[in-house]
Amino acid sequence: MVVVALVAPIALVALTLAMSACAGDRRAASPDAPLETQEIGAGPTDALGAEGDVREEGRARGPAGAIPADFPSDLPLPTSSSVAGFGVLSESRRYLDLESTLDPAALDDWLRQRWSAWRREGARSWTRPGDGQQVRVEIDAAPPGSRLRIDYPARVLPAR
Repeated sequence: MVVVALVAPIALVALTLAMSACAGDRRAASPDAPLETQEIGAGPTDALGAEGDVREEGRARGPAGAIPADFPSDLPLPTSSSVAGFGVLSESRRYLDLESTLDPAALDDWLRQRWSAWRREGARSWTRPGDGQQVRVEIDAAPPGSRLRIDYPARVLPAR
């Protein structure tokens, strides 16, 4: 019993000291103390508005990007594609690279349906009846879709 009688006052003193240390300076939190204010000028965002914003206009459906002027006009391109590049393979051949959201099998089916004016010869070659022009097509998986390269004959464009 003597131990409990000694521990209780010591614990009470320790608790009182801890509470007084946590209380801090009560004068700073007084509601009667005046608050210091500082005036600042107008910020840089006070004159912003949407009036001068450039708005994107809707586009016609079709592949995004620039298609070379000498690309055969009777070869439709998937609307799910965008131009990834184009260039010269040789003096007589050019290429157009497209990226499509279609997987390789779906893209191949799309070509079979839409290129009906051309005759498919083998896995990668298409021939236009009448003049015998040939295009070669390579389709590779490029997740989440595919990449399509069309190798086509160069043609001389009329002078403008």
